Amino acid sequence: MQHLPIIDVERRGLRAAVCPMCYQRPPGSEKLPATVTRRCEGDCTLFLFADKLRSVAARAEGGDVDWDRLIRDEVCNKICRRPTAGDYCLERLNATCPLYRHASQAAAVLLPLARARTAEAPQDRGRRCG
Repeated sequence: MQHLPIIDVERRGLRAAVCPMCYQRPPGSEKLPATVTRRCEGDCTLFLFADKLRSVAARAEGGDVDWDRLIRDEVCNKICRRPTAGDYCLERLNATCPLYRHASQAAAVLLPLARARTAEAPQDRGRRCG
């Protein structure tokens, strides 16, 4: 049995859960299986910042989550390189940023994977193939 890298599993999960709802998806791509990369992924903030969203979701687990605030503080103000990124980002204010629009759906996909990753990690330490 071959296991996929976690990033591939995350991307497939995002494609299955979020891409069919995204109005920015390429025409007809909602019919594609989750295994097929969409041409918009290279510029999509959900895919660009999936690792950061995963860590934000893991930290916020169990509490009332203000996704707008968390995304703005941890992504928009720190690592996003969009021309207007930050507190007054036009894409966020106009709700055209996929990360802003679909953060909760994406976190629902990424959080179980983050849990699985941390549950697996201690057991795998020191283990060698061969």
